[in-house]
Amino acid sequence: MQNKPKRISGVTLQNIRARHFRANPLCVMCQSKGKLSAAQELDHIIPLHKGGSDTDSNRQGLCKECHTEKSKKERGHTYKPKQRISISGWPEIN
Repeated sequence: MQNKPKRISGVTLQNIRARHFRANPLCVMCQSKGKLSAAQELDHIIPLHKGGSDTDSNRQGLCKECHTEKSKKERGHTYKPKQRISISGWPEIN
C-alpha cells in the first residue's frame, strides 16, 4: 500500500495561501472565460487523492463557484450553476 503524503495545514497552509493570493489574486477558471473574479480558494490542479503533489506548481486560485464546479466534476457529479439575479432584478446572462 502506498503512503499518502501528509497534507499541509495550520499556519504553514495559511502562509502559502496568503503568498499565493498576493501573487495571483484572480480566479484562473474565470480568467479563461474572459471574466474577472477574486480567487477565494486554493485548489490543487491535480487532486492529492489522484496523485497530485502539494507544491506551488500544482496550486491555483479559484473563486468559490469555480472550485465547487471543478470538485464536482472530478468526483463525477453533474454541476448546475445557480441562477444569479442582477441588481436590476433580472437574471444575469453569462
